[in-house]
Amino acid sequence: MIVDSRVAAPDVAGAWFDQTMTYAVDRTGTLSLGNRVIPQGSVRTLPYLPRIGVSLAVPDRYDRFAWYGRKAESYVDRKDGTPIGVQSSTVDEQYVEYHRPQDHGNHTDSRWALLTDGRAGGLLVGGASDVSVTPFDDLDRAAYPFQLQRNKGWFTLHASHAVTGVGDTPNPVRERSQVQPDSTYEYTLSLRPLTAQEARAGLPTGG
Repeated sequence: MIVDSRVAAPDVAGAWFDQTMTYAVDRTGTLSLGNRVIPQGSVRTLPYLPRIGVSLAVPDRYDRFAWYGRKAESYVDRKDGTPIGVQSSTVDEQYVEYHRPQDHGNHTDSRWALLTDGRAGGLLVGGASDVSVTPFDDLDRAAYPFQLQRNKGWFTLHASHAVTGVGDTPNPVRERSQVQPDSTYEYTLSLRPLTAQEARAGLPTGG
C-alpha cells in the first residue's frame, strides 16, 4: 500500500514536504515501512528540522524499553564516551527533567528498539538510527516540569532516521549536526510484534 501526503511547515507560508509512505507486510507479520520526504516551496527559509522519522503511539502497558545503541541520552553532537550495546530501562526512566521541558532521552547510533509488557507481547522496530520513548507529547505546552500532562493510555516511540543535535551553552547547533530542511530523505523501517518468549526476555531473538 502506498500513501501520499503533504505536511505543511508551521508558520511558514509556501513551504511544505511531500511524503510517500509505502507499507508491505510479509508472512511473519513484519511490516516494512518505506518513507520518502521531499521538500517543496520555500523550505530554505526554515533554519533546520528537529527530526525526520516516525512517531508511534504504543499502549502504555508496554512500559519496558530496550534498545541496541548508546546507553546514555545522546545526540549526533553529544555522544563521545557513551558505550554502544544492548540496553534496558523503563519508559519512565527515560524522562530527563530539564528546567524547561524539551526533547529528551534520545539514543543515537541505534540498530533496534522495543517496547514490551515483559509477559506476552510488544513491538520491535528496526532501521532507525535514533530512538527515544516518552510518556509526554505536549512538551512545548509546559514551561516547567510540574505542568507536564502525561499521555492518557499510550507512550510515544520516536523511530528517527535523523535527529538534530543539541549544541552546547552558549553555542547553537552546528550546521553539520542539523537535519537540513532542503534535502530529500528516504529510509525504511521494519516493525513486528514480539513473541511471548521475546517479551519475557526483553530482547529480540538473536539480539
